[in-house]
Amino acid sequence: MLRGVRERRGLTQCELSERSGVSVRTISHLECAGIARPRAATVKSLAQALELDAASTEWLHLASRVTSPGADGALTPPAHRLLSLGSAQ
Repeated sequence: MLRGVRERRGLTQCELSERSGVSVRTISHLECAGIARPRAATVKSLAQALELDAASTEWLHLASRVTSPGADGALTPPAHRLLSLGSAQ
């Protein structure tokens, strides 16, 4: 998902890196599924740099297999949320 959004915005990985403060290496790994569970702050920075609305930001979180941190600060896989979203479509 990240690559598609970035490309639709007409940005290179380098440009997105400059806008978000996320390294090109991390962006590349996210786009190639090399990072299974990126930090929530990383996803948030990318979403802000891409000027995503709330729904698109949520999809970016889900596509990155990250949810918002719980009360204990832990990140959990949102498989149940992906399944529920998939059945709603």
